[in-house]
Amino acid sequence: MRVLVLGASGRSGQAILREAQASATEHTLFALVRTPSKLPAEIAAGCAGVIQGDAAVRGDVVRALREAQPDVVVTAIGSSSLGKENVREVTTRSLVEAMEDVGGEVAKAKVVALSSMGASESMRQTNLVGKILCSTMLRNVMADHTKQEQVIWKALPAEQYLVIRPPSLTDKEPLHKYHVTPTGRISTTHLARADVAHFIVKQLDGSSETWFGQNVAIG
Repeated sequence: MRVLVLGASGRSGQAILREAQASATEHTLFALVRTPSKLPAEIAAGCAGVIQGDAAVRGDVVRALREAQPDVVVTAIGSSSLGKENVREVTTRSLVEAMEDVGGEVAKAKVVALSSMGASESMRQTNLVGKILCSTMLRNVMADHTKQEQVIWKALPAEQYLVIRPPSLTDKEPLHKYHVTPTGRISTTHLARADVAHFIVKQLDGSSETWFGQNVAIG
């Protein structure tokens, strides 16, 4: 499977690439990054292509899509800012518009979007601590994630996307004991990003129940 990862030099993007490179199922991996030097050499070596560009720039994404010809695009764009911003919304819109520009099979590529627990209607799936954080300190982040999801829902048919909503991500070792649910409660407030990467790659491998066409919480 041909896979293009947006936000590949970030911690989640790196975790996804590492997991995919370690998978028993062979994937042809491409990474879109603004600064290629920020992608560790061992990860870059396992990619068929490291494409320099800005995921917020439609033309850069068009160029990446044409080179990668992906079956799946994973967007792991994030930000450490808690202020008002729209990086997730803008990059997601850039992606879906670029897919339409390229057309053909690329326009039919599946999209895996790393969102967050607390976005859109998932607020009700969090515990009390999560509800308080998402409505106060993280309210701007949740607003951006919500708009990101809305872009996907409007642009793509359900069978073409998978929206993943984890709680706060950590750099701890994975346990591979996470729970995935479209509507149920998630009691955890933290999850290793390596566990999210594990889930994503299992979806790419087709080695577990498919969740495409849904918005799922994981924790």
